[in-house]
Formats: sequence, C-alpha cells, structure tokens
Amino acid sequence: MLSDNNLSGELPPELGMHSPIEAMDVSNNNPLPATLRANGKFSYLAASNNSLSGTLPANLSDIVRLKTLLPYKNSFSGEFLV
Repeated sequence: MLSDNNLSGELPPELGMHSPIEAMDVSNNNPLPATLRANGKFSYLAASNNSLSGTLPANLSDIVRLKTLLPYKNSFSGEFLV
C-alpha cells in the first residue's frame, strides 16, 4: 500500500514485475500518472483523493482482472464506460 505518502509523478516500471500485485492503494497522494497499471494484474485499485482530473484513463481497460475501482474525491469529468 502506497497511500498517504505524498507521492506524485511516475511510479517505477518495475513495480509488480517480480511478484504480482493483487491490490494497489495509492489514495491520498498527489496526481499520479495515467499510465498506472502495475503489469495489469491487480484486481483492486484505490486512487481516491489524488487531485486527479479530466477523464478516467482509457488504459484502465488494460487491467483485465480489475474488479474494484475506488476513484472518489477527485475531479473526473466526461463519460465513464463500463
């Protein structure tokens, strides 16, 4: 869990490379990159309260095992396709 660490910018591409990450919590940080996907193997992503804005990243569909997404307390706009 990486929540409440004042993170921002790019996360290392090696994240999740050696052992699959099933749950990712990056809540309560600064804006994180739209490329966040950690090898696309996790099923839970909490990214609340990160000052995110605009549309949800299209590459969320790359995370094929994603079952729970918690993007609340951000400023997203536009359509959300399920």
